[in-house]
Amino acid sequence: MFAIFYYHLLIAQNYNFSLQLENIKYDSLFLAGINTNGKLIKIQGITSDGYKWNFSVPKNASDSIMDFEFYPKFKNKEPNTEYQITLWNNKNGNIVPCFRFPIDINITDIHGKYLDTKTSDNNLFYRIVENNKEEYFYATTHSDRILILDANNTE
Repeated sequence: MFAIFYYHLLIAQNYNFSLQLENIKYDSLFLAGINTNGKLIKIQGITSDGYKWNFSVPKNASDSIMDFEFYPKFKNKEPNTEYQITLWNNKNGNIVPCFRFPIDINITDIHGKYLDTKTSDNNLFYRIVENNKEEYFYATTHSDRILILDANNTE
């Protein structure tokens, strides 16, 4: 269902989609990706209930980023701790990772179900700091696994 690929928008418009979650509620939810210039692009989701999130990816971001990752927190209060969301698919009865969310303007409505949270220590991460420099560090990762139940074009 999800293949990581790049889809050019042919007209000047934002890529809008919704993400409906089951069994997990977030206070905040972000999309993040690195553009072709190495700059971090963050897009904050909008919600009224913490379960259904709406995102609007600007045309310039969708043109320069192949895929995004979801983050429930972007600035963590705990040092050396990272929170992320990993997407999973059911492929022939096997739950397999999708890794990142692809830009695909044909997908406008996504339905996902929380599976569990995996925690692992001493993972190597990098972050973009001043002047687009990369900084490497080790962190404990809390990864919420979300099974994609359905992804549709609602139009």
